[in-house]
Amino acid sequence: MEELREEMQNLLIELTDLSTRNDEFAMEKDADLATIQDLEAQVADYRRKYERAKTDLRNIKGAFPFK
Repeated sequence: MEELREEMQNLLIELTDLSTRNDEFAMEKDADLATIQDLEAQVADYRRKYERAKTDLRNIKGAFPFK
């Protein structure tokens, strides 16, 4: 009977540890997702800036026809 009690206590401790680790992993996942969203927003911003710079360069080249 005492062995069963000890085994149950050990299982409960293990379950608590696993639950804590799961919570930590979930928090890390949320932080990773936030980082990914931030990086995606930065990529979109740089794409817009690149397209604008490309258009400006094309307009400048069109204004000064050096051939």
